Amino acid sequence: MMSEPVKILTHNGRFHADDVIACELLSLLEDGNVEISRSRNLDDLDQYKWIVDVGKQYIPEHGRFDHHQEECTETWPGTSILLSSSGMVFLHLWREIL
Repeated sequence: MMSEPVKILTHNGRFHADDVIACELLSLLEDGNVEISRSRNLDDLDQYKWIVDVGKQYIPEHGRFDHHQEECTETWPGTSILLSSSGMVFLHLWREIL
């Protein structure tokens, strides 16, 4: 019997490579047992384990990976390259994903 899928939230509307890749990386982490919702509704964020490009929060330890807030200056280590949501996910979870 398969367990309940892990819930991932990303934004609705036009999708972008960073949120698609971030969701796929998280799906790999969860052995493909995920349910991806696409919304910008901030009312029910607690129901999601992973939140990508929604909520303007970058809190990796709480599964929140959004690079859209002005104060977000997170870069790939040793570079000046700003991270997208997929970069944030990979930076913090690459060991578990691989």
